[in-house]
Amino acid sequence: MQVVVTQPYVPAYRVPLFDAVARELEADGISFAVAAGSPGGAQAARADQAVAPWAHEIRHRTVSVKGRDVGVRRLPEELESPDLLVTELDIKNELGWSRRAHGASRVVLWGHGRPYVVANRRAVESAKRLMVRRVDHAMTYTEGGRDYLVDELHQDPDHVTAIGNAVDVSDLLAGRARGLEDEVARHVSEAWGTGPHLLYVGGLDRPKRIDFMLDAAEALHAQEPRTSLLVVGDGEMRPEVEERAGDGGAVGYLGRIDRTSIGAVATMCGAIWMPGRVGLVAVDALALELPVHTTEFPFHAPELEFLKGDSVKFLPDDPADFADAALASLREHPDGVGAVEPPPTIETVASNFARVVREVLAGRP
Repeated sequence: MQVVVTQPYVPAYRVPLFDAVARELEADGISFAVAAGSPGGAQAARADQAVAPWAHEIRHRTVSVKGRDVGVRRLPEELESPDLLVTELDIKNELGWSRRAHGASRVVLWGHGRPYVVANRRAVESAKRLMVRRVDHAMTYTEGGRDYLVDELHQDPDHVTAIGNAVDVSDLLAGRARGLEDEVARHVSEAWGTGPHLLYVGGLDRPKRIDFMLDAAEALHAQEPRTSLLVVGDGEMRPEVEERAGDGGAVGYLGRIDRTSIGAVATMCGAIWMPGRVGLVAVDALALELPVHTTEFPFHAPELEFLKGDSVKFLPDDPADFADAALASLREHPDGVGAVEPPPTIETVASNFARVVREVLAGRP
């Protein structure tokens, strides 16, 4: 039997999960492959596309529909007509609508479920309701996404499974154990002191509200010069970050560093800053036992649901006021919040993913 997963592209953080899913399924004699494209726009600027033995390039072409260009994807020839296709839960995904587009015997949709990162539009949600009903099963990242499909879009509860979402945190924890033995962490301590600092890890994209964060960092540093914002990542707003960064200043730009060094740097931090969209950084924050400082941003990703109690603080939606509240929190908890509810693991999510695949292949709901 063959299972094929489609993705817009494969970022590096997804490789451990797909590796684990492949091991689970191949132990049952089920071959596993991912058909993915290449990132464009802001995603391409992150420079995080990965290669892997199970990855195949998906075919893509553009057709004109009523004068508009529409992208159409087709599975590569070696992956056509799989026993099961796991594809994106997105009404613009033609692979989720027509089995003629791929010839799969069974189809599972995988995605947010709830419109977390976009505005809720009635026409879109009506189409989503129909789309989910046409396939064999749907998987969401969180219980909130599953509850939305069941309660709001009236899907059969047996037809939807929340499998979780995770990234590999083993290197983060190894780095945290190393601390200042790590070369990057030593550089940070020499250039900015040992803090406590704030940490940002992620794509330097506009939904993350990078400008807001930089303004807040300067406001906070003016009050407490020992505290700086340490930025890790890459993206379309890298020039703005580099322009305002400098040794010993309000902002330290560390660029793209490995996750071991991120864990080591985190030992000098008291919180993770994410004034815009909170996503999978929630898993990193829980592993590092650091609270996430954010705002009531309307388009947080589903992983915000993983953060409970002191693991998340919603601060004012103004850079100066955000900085004031963050500094007060940092003085109260300079070393983070300690052990909290553990994040989902790669092994748990892969096991849940594989269980859904096995049950659908066996003809169960």
